[in-house]
This record gives sequence, C-alpha cells and structure tokens, in this order.
Amino acid sequence: MGWRRYATTTMQPATRPEPAQPRVARVRVRREEGVPAAVRRAMELADWRRHVAGKRIFLKINTLSFPLVPGTNTSPWVIEGVLRTLREELPGAVIRMGDSQIVGADNVRRAAPRWGYDRLAAKYGVEYVDLSREELVDVEVDGLAVRKLAFPRAILDADSLVSLPVMKCHHLSTITAALKNQWGCLPTFRHNFHPVLHRVIVDINRALAPCFAVIDGTVVQEGKGPRTGTIRVADLVLASHDLVAADAAAARHMGFEPREIGYLANAEREGLGSIDGEVVGDDVAPERFARPRANAVGFVHKTLRASPLKPLLFDTPLIQVLARLALVYNTHLWYRFSGKQAAERLIATSWYGAQFPYRG
Repeated sequence: MGWRRYATTTMQPATRPEPAQPRVARVRVRREEGVPAAVRRAMELADWRRHVAGKRIFLKINTLSFPLVPGTNTSPWVIEGVLRTLREELPGAVIRMGDSQIVGADNVRRAAPRWGYDRLAAKYGVEYVDLSREELVDVEVDGLAVRKLAFPRAILDADSLVSLPVMKCHHLSTITAALKNQWGCLPTFRHNFHPVLHRVIVDINRALAPCFAVIDGTVVQEGKGPRTGTIRVADLVLASHDLVAADAAAARHMGFEPREIGYLANAEREGLGSIDGEVVGDDVAPERFARPRANAVGFVHKTLRASPLKPLLFDTPLIQVLARLALVYNTHLWYRFSGKQAAERLIATSWYGAQFPYRG
C-alpha cells in the first residue's frame, strides 16, 4: 500500500467507507488507571483496528522543541500508550515515529534523550526518525494553495500514517491538533506557507491521508502557543479516524467554535471529514483556554513577512539568521526566565511529573 503513495506523481485522497457520522472518543485520564490505559480505551472506542492497516506504520509525533516544557511536544506517556497497544495487537508491524526539524534547530535529535523518545523507541523496537534527514519525494497535489509538495519517503512508505499531536493554542491557526500536526511532514521551507496556512494544512492532509489520530490532551498549552504558551493540565485523550472531527472536538473543549477556525472549515468543505462528529466515552465539561496570541518572535516574524522585506528575509539564506534569533529567544531567553520554572513547577506538583525523564 505504501509504495502506491508515490508510484505516480499525482496523489488523490484515500477512499474508505465511513459511517454517516464519524466517532470521536473522549477519555478522561485518571491517575489510578494511568495514561497508557486511557489511550488504549480511547483507541478502542474509536475502533482503531478498522482504520490502522498494513505492516508499516508511521507515528507522526510533535517534537517542536527540545527543552522539556510539558505541553510543547507529544508526551512520552501518550506515545507509550499507542506503542503498547500497537505492539500487543500488531506484533509484526514495522513501526517508525518522528518529526522534522524547525529551521535552525536540531530539535528532533536533541529532544530524544530529554523527552525519553529514545528509550521508548528502544523499549518497543521502534525507529525514531528525523524526517529532515530523509530522502524527499515530489508529489503533485490538487490543492487549495499548492500544486506540488515534497514529502519524506519515510512518510510515503507507510501503509498507515497515524497522527499523535498535542492539543494546544496556536497564534496562527487558533489551535493545533491532529490536522496541523502534518505540517511537520514538510521538512523544508514550510514557514513560507504561513500566509496560506489554513489552506496548506488541508492540502497536506489531502495528499497524505492520515488514517487515525490520538490527541494528547494530558498536559497542554494555552495562550502564546505553540512553544511559549502557559502550561495547563487537561487530563484528556481524544481519538478518531476522522481528523476533522477530532480537531473539532478538541476546539470545542478549548472553548473555540470549530467553524470559525479557517483550516477546519476548509477541511470539512473539501471533504476531509466532518466537524459534527459523534463524541463517545467520558462526559467531560468544556473549558475556556486563554486566547491564542503571538509571542515577541511571532509578532516580529508576522510583521516582517507582511513587509517589502519578505523576499529578502524569508526566501534567501537570511532565513537562517531569523531562525537563529527565534531559537535564542525560545530556547534560551524565554526558557531560562519563564519556561524552565513553569516546567519544574508542574513536574514537582503534578502526578505527571513522576513519569517524565526530566533532565532540564
């Protein structure tokens, strides 16, 4: 199945018979049961076996940053829940997991020991992949904003692409969850798509057709997400084969109207899924997250991108300078004076802290 993804130059959306109303599993994580058990329960409620097929499975995790600030990356306990379920049910599967680098940062490699991804990969016999180091394959896409995209062969080789995002606020897309997580499947120059982000998210998912999602809503971020937001414990796991329905459920839980989020409205209109999914599982009251807003770096980047300097700064090697400045702010200034203290506070006071391989 995987080779057909790039055997021709034009990719079409996967066709699968679906029920009239997609199902989204919503599970409240309880300390006495543990996160992996909650993840399994969510996957079972969402009937994952019907959608995750084949021997080659790629888990697209989120490794946006290497400093260990809970709520930034996919939590190791959620990944472990998925890996444990897959290994018990599909013992012969070849499983890979990974993400791609952000410009100017070796975040995928550096996150591995701090977040425990390397130990999870070893424990479950999984290959941990930096997608930025993979061979790229050009794919023609009948998209809303683009006609061609370059994807890593590791993604295209998979029989099943499973999205494992974090539920967060995002200053550009309002929220980031299952659909936005595939943004990291574009290893090069994806920042140039920011002005048309709400359309390109749809184009990426149309091309790659991820078959299932498990959304990490255990420890999340609100406000100045996706990297420098306020940490919030939500104790939630969402799962569905319909990524539009899953993101809509996440948006409602966070206090947003899904049809007011551009990429979700576009995805539903283009037939990628339904905003009106059937939510099953636990009865969980919605919350109201702090509204998304840009941090200092995001504001400067957005201003420069809209200025006449955009071609010089973003379409030339000078982007590396901007990326380095962003890295200094996010991983040194913000982390040193705010993020590290918030992370240590959560790790010291929350039961999740005992599960983190914290190394600062």
